[in-house]
Amino acid sequence: MNDYTLFHYQVVGADFLAGRRFALLADEPGVGKSAQAIRACDLLDARRILVLCPAVARINWAREFHRFSLFGLPAHVLFARTDRAPTGDGIVIASYDYLTDTKAKDYLCASQWDALICDEAHFLKSLDAQRTKTVLGRSGLIHSSQRTWLLSGTPMTNHPGDLWPMLFVSNTTSLSAEAFTEKFCTGRRTPFGHKVTGANHQAVPELKTMLAKVMLRRRKTDVLKDLPPITYSSVTVEPGPVDLEITLYDLWRRAGGDEKLRKVIDTQEQTLAAAMTALTFSKTPLRDLLPIMTGMEKSLSELRQYTGLAKVPALVELISSELEAGAYEKLVIFACHKSVIESLRDGLRKYKAVTLYGGTPPMKRQENIDKFRTNPKCRVFIGNIQACGTAISLTSAHNALFVECDWTPANNAQAAMRIHRIGQDKPVRIRYASLANSTDERVMDALRRKTRDELAIFGN
Repeated sequence: MNDYTLFHYQVVGADFLAGRRFALLADEPGVGKSAQAIRACDLLDARRILVLCPAVARINWAREFHRFSLFGLPAHVLFARTDRAPTGDGIVIASYDYLTDTKAKDYLCASQWDALICDEAHFLKSLDAQRTKTVLGRSGLIHSSQRTWLLSGTPMTNHPGDLWPMLFVSNTTSLSAEAFTEKFCTGRRTPFGHKVTGANHQAVPELKTMLAKVMLRRRKTDVLKDLPPITYSSVTVEPGPVDLEITLYDLWRRAGGDEKLRKVIDTQEQTLAAAMTALTFSKTPLRDLLPIMTGMEKSLSELRQYTGLAKVPALVELISSELEAGAYEKLVIFACHKSVIESLRDGLRKYKAVTLYGGTPPMKRQENIDKFRTNPKCRVFIGNIQACGTAISLTSAHNALFVECDWTPANNAQAAMRIHRIGQDKPVRIRYASLANSTDERVMDALRRKTRDELAIFGN
């Protein structure tokens, strides 16, 4: 039996969940949402529990039940889509990817659950995604569960329309998805189609009243008075040969004039130029830059990757000098592209750098997290923002550096909270690296500004 004592606000959160068939626990990242959900299961004497979470969090959830639950039920982690848990009482833990297999989905839906816990529930915002339909759809897991609790520190990752699935299935709104988005969001026509640009601020009070029916949200500054402060700053490096606004053709020449690469460069520079022209002549405010750029994300994927790689040499030199000087013991680095992550690892191999991205095997993921936490010689952790931006703790470091940023601001915020959470006892510094005098700087600035809507709605 575990005798771990929760903080008072966690007891309040556990009671909040236990008293509701459907609830959204939206505490800011880092205040311990998993502990509250687990204790709520104890309060209800739940014996059949299903946890859905990102793949990287599966093993950690098993550990969390061992740490926080008073009952010691067996925890079964499903890794492969063919894995099945023993019948009887226990906790079943699966990733959202597990739901994409028809037989695996049918297996989970055929069981009855006392509690369904959906960690990082913003993974369920897409109406067309199979995992959203499997969990929240008409024949979804929500209907075979006595309780459904959604956990997310960033339930609105882009705009209020992200909230519709959870509000609709909880009977908090009867509006259709289209009507809900039209009411609570703003939009505009762009050269790339209609884009939702943010929240309708006149409707924010009504939206907050609606959320209050099912949501509990607390900020770290409110409930963790002794948590060290967090500061944000920028690191600007000189433009490399793949700078967004200077030229990509040096890269083409280095590659021996490869025609395929030349066509990629031509296409993406033309796309970027068209976007910049549209922004200039339409006098689009900087805050509206991000939705347009997000719509171009796939078409600019190669260009973004080259931009990230252009930062690596200067940043490796900077980080190495800081580590040698003892500026900090450990550093967490976030990026988007595997090539950027691997280049950073190669440059920082002296410091036993470990990595985590989408292709990292499940057991290796946890091994790398543990190594960074416990091995003093392992001084650098390099992770993909989406693969390790949620549900893990990296508090052995109090410095983080974003070499690349996700174009969804909430994903970056989630990643930063991996080091600013319970267990952190030092002031936290988050830095963002950008290329001087480039579009990269403008995008980073837009990302910071885009958090305004979320802060207004969730009371931060």
